[in-house]
Amino acid sequence: RDAIQSKLLEISTLIATQDSNNNDNNDNNNNGSSTSTTTALSISSEDAELAALYAERFMTLPLPEVQRIILYGNTPEYRDRYLHTILSGSGTVSLDAHLLSFGRPANDLEEVSTHCDILKATQPTTEELNQYFDTYSASIEKSLDATLTKEIDMYECGNVDAFVAEVNAGTMTIDGDANDDLLSGRNARMANRMIDILDAETDEKVLFAVGVAHWIAGSKSLEL
Repeated sequence: RDAIQSKLLEISTLIATQDSNNNDNNDNNNNGSSTSTTTALSISSEDAELAALYAERFMTLPLPEVQRIILYGNTPEYRDRYLHTILSGSGTVSLDAHLLSFGRPANDLEEVSTHCDILKATQPTTEELNQYFDTYSASIEKSLDATLTKEIDMYECGNVDAFVAEVNAGTMTIDGDANDDLLSGRNARMANRMIDILDAETDEKVLFAVGVAHWIAGSKSLEL
C-alpha cells in the first residue's frame, strides 16, 4: 500500500506541475509574452497540496484502475501528451474515442457486459486479494514499474509478430480456458457481429476497428 501510494503521489505531482505550467503558458499567451516555461525542478507548496489531493483521490479507486493510472504515468509517450486526461478524463486517447470523435454512425462489436466478465475473470476480488495476498503481491509490485513503451515501439514499427508474442506471453494469472476466451471466444462473437452488421448495411461501407491481437492471435483469430 505504501509503495502504491508513493507512486501515485509521484504521478499526481507531475499532473499538478503540468497543470501549473499550462496555466502559466496560457497567462503568458494572453499577455502577449513569448517567454517559454519549462518544468520546474522544485514543486510549489500549492502544487504539493494539490498533488496530495489527487493521490488521495486515486487511492480510493479499484486496484485495476490504480494500476492503469500507474501504467500510463510510467509511459513517457503517453504521459508527455495526455497526463492531464488521467484526472480530467478529457481528450481523445483511445482508438474508440478517436473514431467516435468523427461523429459518424457507430456500433459495437461487443457488449459492455463482456468487458465486465473479463474483469471478473482476470482480477481478484477484495476477499481473494486479502486471502491470497502473497500470491498476488509479486504482480502488484511489478505493476509499479510497468510501462507501455515497448508495446508502443513495436506497434509504431509494425512489428506485429513481436507484439502478438508479448500478448500471448501474458501477465494475467487466469486458467487456460479463460485465457483462450479472452481472444478466441471474443473473436468468434465479433466475427458473428460483423456479419450481422454487414447484412444490415448492404449499401454502406463499414469500417471495423479492433486491437491487432484479435486479428492474428488465439485459436480463432479474426484473420482465420
